[in-house]
Amino acid sequence: MERIALNEADVAYLVGKSGQTRQRLERFSGARLEIDKDIAVVEGTAHERENAKLAISITLQQRGGGQVTTDFDELEEREDVSTFDVPKETVGFPLCSKGSTLRQMGTLPRGFTFSTNSPSPP
Repeated sequence: MERIALNEADVAYLVGKSGQTRQRLERFSGARLEIDKDIAVVEGTAHERENAKLAISITLQQRGGGQVTTDFDELEEREDVSTFDVPKETVGFPLCSKGSTLRQMGTLPRGFTFSTNSPSPP
């Protein structure tokens, strides 16, 4: 079991409307999450807890359109992660209307999706 300190805004965002965000994080990670007041309690195997912490971190970074700052090279080395770059001029195609396709992919078992604006390579 691990505990993650949160503030009030974090708690509300991670729980989501009718608990949907918490459920999505649990579906992805396989961990059990209890989110209350100023803490998230994460229970599960070491791998499940690690996935839950990663998903919580990314989810909180995205709040309010924030930039995700994670080690993408490390993510790409994981066997359980797939990444793809989308040229700026075609970004609307995989995202569709308001990101609906990306959200649908995130509902798959063990699916967790997010997008970020990365600088173009030199």
